[in-house]
Amino acid sequence: SIDSKEDGQFIGLPLVLLVNEVSASASELFAGAVQDYDLGIVVGSRTYGKGTLQKHWEFKDGSAFRITVGEYVTPLGRKVQKYESKGLNVDFDTFDDNLNEAIKNVKVPKDVSIIKSSKGRTLISLGGIMPDSVVSESDTVTKLTKFAKKKRVILKTAIEIFLGEWASLKTKYKDEQSFGKHFEFNENIYPRIKRNLLASSLQNDEMFEKDKELMADLVKARLGQFLYGDRGYYASETFSDSILDNAVRAVYGAQKLVRND
Repeated sequence: SIDSKEDGQFIGLPLVLLVNEVSASASELFAGAVQDYDLGIVVGSRTYGKGTLQKHWEFKDGSAFRITVGEYVTPLGRKVQKYESKGLNVDFDTFDDNLNEAIKNVKVPKDVSIIKSSKGRTLISLGGIMPDSVVSESDTVTKLTKFAKKKRVILKTAIEIFLGEWASLKTKYKDEQSFGKHFEFNENIYPRIKRNLLASSLQNDEMFEKDKELMADLVKARLGQFLYGDRGYYASETFSDSILDNAVRAVYGAQKLVRND
């Protein structure tokens, strides 16, 4: 292991942290600590919300069960495990996508905690990590892709390809950089994704034509993750221009934060 030091060369530099809906567990704790201690600006979409610890027991007959034995929280006590607030169920997606505006106009339900960071910034505790700058995909991504993620169509497609081709892919692509740079699907990927969409009762030809290349990119990212771990995912994933633009704009706010302006 490597221990950080108080005189580290990167202390005091502005930090902008990118997260999305697949940022989970340890990455959520890190993002939460960055917010709680005002170490930087978190940009992207609400994280996955994996904040519980389970213990697993197996029996001689092959059956097993799990029980939750612990829970992750941020340094200031915000829960990482995602849950749905009764007061936000109706407009839940809208609340996520437009948090910065919605928080000004929505009466926050009693079961949603609002806390202050070490420098007095307002942070919401609703499970997962809610970014300081929420980037909406509504202008660039259709609802079909959003539901394809929620119903695990992207994940299912990547698993199918991984189970059938993992050995040949590992042989052809020696590391995640090689895979991310050189691997490309052929045209057969689109009918495959479409079949899995239909199997999940998702169908909209117009939206599919708009997003099919993006969906293929998402499948590739998941496939890279199965082959090479998280490094494979991020070597394959492409961030949208809106996310990058937000991240660049957030640097100034991060500078003010670390300099106590």
